[in-house]
Amino acid sequence: PDSARASIAARVEKLACSLFEAQKPESSARLALWESCLQSTRSTAGVERVANGLKFRKPPKGIPWDLEQRWKMAAVLARNGAAAAPSTIASLEKDDPSDRGRKRAQQLRAELPNPQTKKDLLDQLLPEATAQANAQATATTAAPSLEARREIAMGLLITGQESILEPLLADRYFDALPRLVAESDPEHATRMASILFPAFCRADLAAKARGLASSRSEEFPEPVLEVLR
Repeated sequence: PDSARASIAARVEKLACSLFEAQKPESSARLALWESCLQSTRSTAGVERVANGLKFRKPPKGIPWDLEQRWKMAAVLARNGAAAAPSTIASLEKDDPSDRGRKRAQQLRAELPNPQTKKDLLDQLLPEATAQANAQATATTAAPSLEARREIAMGLLITGQESILEPLLADRYFDALPRLVAESDPEHATRMASILFPAFCRADLAAKARGLASSRSEEFPEPVLEVLR
């Protein structure tokens, strides 16, 4: 149940951040515990604390103020839907003009708990059911590289956001997979099938996946079939 999961998440956040706070600034374990604290942060107070750290350029004592830490802090804002998340991502993308910075920005935008944002990104990841619709999408939006698509896909699947993503992706995944396999190399098709599939945990969707694997056993690469089974 969502209430039980929220309760567990709150306890994990409290424990991780308490362990971090208990370490002295010069402790070698402090940085690793800081990352655990960030990864578990879900509470309003925790997100606000991270947002203020970014706003005032004041990380906790013993934590370096560099691009890597700023990206990790921005990820907390993104996945929790903080109001400052979009502007923070844009600012970091400007400060980090590298290819890695661009990919990090794409992934964090995918993490935003915004249905329209996720739908727009899915339009880039999964081909439309018809060639005409796909051509229209391509004409209005430059298609990201295969590697960029994988980064975006990984950003879409955030624990606690299943209720946002599942209505957008459940049917589309199965409709788009045959076309994705036909138009992609086996490695990309397999990775995308695997990355996007974990959003589905309902029994009826698992049965639908097995049925698709059975009906396409001669067309799909074996690794894709293994994902569906």
